[in-house]
Amino acid sequence: MVTSFSVPTFAYETVCKETRTEQTKVTTPRYAYVSSAFLAVDPSSSEIAYEIMIDGILDVTSISGTLTLYKEGASGRFEKKASKSLRTSGEQLESYGTFASYGSGNYRLTFTGTVYANGGSEPITLSTEDSLLKYIKIKYGRDP
Repeated sequence: MVTSFSVPTFAYETVCKETRTEQTKVTTPRYAYVSSAFLAVDPSSSEIAYEIMIDGILDVTSISGTLTLYKEGASGRFEKKASKSLRTSGEQLESYGTFASYGSGNYRLTFTGTVYANGGSEPITLSTEDSLLKYIKIKYGRDP
């Protein structure tokens, strides 16, 4: 099961994200230079797959930032496990890839970056979470 976070970037609004077991309200920010953004993480026992796409308006000249993978520790805090730098020239950043798996548990993936445009720049932050345990339970047809 891929948990994703899609950001409509036209205004502040409340968006409902539904899974088989929960409904979460997410407040999405407004961006001047970003028309849409998508971030997904899909943990498995062998790897942590990710997907990110940020579409800027035509004035955008480049997008850069860091994709960081965290795993929830025994204390309940998320601990940094890995990161990748991403950069593109132009108005779209798109990347697919994997991180090593760090076992079962809850994972958080964040992207923190900057969108550069003719006449300015702005920060962008995206975050999403998924659980390897949840994935395995759903995979075998049992509700968590």
